[in-house]
Amino acid sequence: MVSIRISALLVTILVGGLLAGLLAAGFHAVATEPIIDEAIAIEEMHHADEPSGAEPTVSRPMQKIGLFVGWLTLGFIYAALLGVSYVVARTRGWVGSGRVAPAVLTLAAYFAIALVPALKYPANPPGVGDPDSIGFRQSAFIACWALSIAGAVLAAAIAVRIPLGPAGRAASGALVFLVWSVGLYLVLPANPDPITMPPALVDAFRVRSVEGLTLFWLVLGAVLAAFSARLTQGSGTALGK
Repeated sequence: MVSIRISALLVTILVGGLLAGLLAAGFHAVATEPIIDEAIAIEEMHHADEPSGAEPTVSRPMQKIGLFVGWLTLGFIYAALLGVSYVVARTRGWVGSGRVAPAVLTLAAYFAIALVPALKYPANPPGVGDPDSIGFRQSAFIACWALSIAGAVLAAAIAVRIPLGPAGRAASGALVFLVWSVGLYLVLPANPDPITMPPALVDAFRVRSVEGLTLFWLVLGAVLAAFSARLTQGSGTALGK
């Protein structure tokens, strides 16, 4: 039976969450925040003739601090999910040892949790979106996110039961998830809001959003792969004995 060191798992979560969160937040602070500032300036110009409204609930300086807090929190949450998922997969014999398995696991999580929802419902800068439709847009995104994760779980459940080698099972799971994702993209409703900002600015914001997500998951995967040998070797308190 494969043994998993709890101490190594906790270190993996700590290092992965810290590095992924900090690097993603730093990237957005440098590359995305100027786009947000530009979008806010354009929105203020559009409403320059209107009476001044209430001050924003959260100021821009506090939003920029919250950027780091939010990404660090996500880093620890997703590092924990990845680490525990790898523990379960190794102890049950679903994946082998080495660094390929955690890399594949992270890639699957990246597609299911980040990329598929981001492609179906791309992020928009401030000033884009009808306030009256925010409830619909949030519900649609959450539905896409949840169904995408469900598709990944389904694909994994099917793949582990296929009597093929690791490469064949991975390919089969990827195919199932691809079909599922295409179905989601076609079936789920489109975002109803028109784009009222300059298209170049909106496109730049969306690209930076995907780039930040990619960097975040790349770092998480690299940390999990780097610590995978320590997770499955050595003595001490262990899971799955």
